[in-house]
Amino acid sequence: YHHRWFFRRNYFYKPSVVISGDNLYLFFPRRVDKGSVKIVVRSVSIAKFDSVFKPRLLCSVPLPPPVHGSSLMCETLVNAPELRRRFDVDVLKMSTATSIDDIAKFRLRKVAGLALTYMKLAGRLLTRRYDICYLAVTCYGLGFLKDAPFVLLCKLFCRNVVLHQHNKGMDGCRRRFPYRFMLPWVYRHTSVILLSERLYPDIEAVVSHDRVRICPNGIADLAPSGVKAGNGRPRLLFLSNLIPAKGVIDMLDALSILKREGRDCECIFAGNPSADIDEARMASEIASRGLEDRVRYIGPVYGDAKDRLVEGCDLFVLPSHGECLPLVILEAMRASRAVVATDVGAIADLVEEGRSGLLCPSKDPRALAEAMGRLVADPELRDAMGRRGRENFAANFTVDAFTGRVIQILSNTEYA
Repeated sequence: YHHRWFFRRNYFYKPSVVISGDNLYLFFPRRVDKGSVKIVVRSVSIAKFDSVFKPRLLCSVPLPPPVHGSSLMCETLVNAPELRRRFDVDVLKMSTATSIDDIAKFRLRKVAGLALTYMKLAGRLLTRRYDICYLAVTCYGLGFLKDAPFVLLCKLFCRNVVLHQHNKGMDGCRRRFPYRFMLPWVYRHTSVILLSERLYPDIEAVVSHDRVRICPNGIADLAPSGVKAGNGRPRLLFLSNLIPAKGVIDMLDALSILKREGRDCECIFAGNPSADIDEARMASEIASRGLEDRVRYIGPVYGDAKDRLVEGCDLFVLPSHGECLPLVILEAMRASRAVVATDVGAIADLVEEGRSGLLCPSKDPRALAEAMGRLVADPELRDAMGRRGRENFAANFTVDAFTGRVIQILSNTEYA
């Protein structure tokens, strides 16, 4: 056992270790003067000894607020009891935004907060010797430029840096200045955790495959009520932030197509409004398509209210233009609800085409309407797909499975 305890002044020899019952005894040979050595005995409980010799782990991650997939998964991980049992954990919050709209905006308050966070990180790295630094980072755009100093500081003081990516977009910016220089510099000599093998092509020009580990997301397993939604007409649910990239307008266009075809259904939109699509624009878009009788926007929902909303729908729909591994689909699978989604990112790892849901191309309202219409018209198929999605979730995408995979990756890291 090599630790700073053993190398205090005048201790020149390796100690002997004896375990007896619940205690561990350390025998230190200590030189008193020339030709004279005495044995110093120290006793410590095995539990305390184990806590002292845990590998030190620094988690530099985004945490809520704002609430989004990456911050939720990071919060789940750093609060996991098993992680705390296996590692001596320090947590540093990287995020400076306070809301979804605030993420991409420049504010002096955020700049000051970011500078303070850099200084906090430097202080911790200077005063504590970490075996592993774990960071959840953005791999493109201004988010990457903000996160890069965190990674470089950790690489300066720690030889084992693990980067967990809950996003994609590196391939679209890696040829531009300054990313073509900074990306290889930041990612050199790091391990990278991706949510799916399907996301590797996005980073393959910068990160070799032997440094990549795969760890899909997971959420807490809540036993489904087993009660069918029981709505008078099939109820569809869109649950995400109201931003164009989530396919909000595509969804409204698809619902308009279903109305023209005589398909009777209703849809609930739930999520935070944004600068691009606020409550006023959402109401205008609904009215312009004549969907007031079948579409409602109810604003953001959280916690138990969100769980009840998911269980109260017949079909979950996510027509996003770009995703990695969205948690909202896992929430629908947990509730035994069939899913219609676009085939982007790693969604195909969650939604098995024709078994637990249907996939369609992004930005294609006609294809989306056809997929929704097929399941609106066939309640038995919806129920069967929901059951298979629940089985897939329970086997692969629980929070215990997620934290277990991350802990295994960190435990397999060769730390000094």
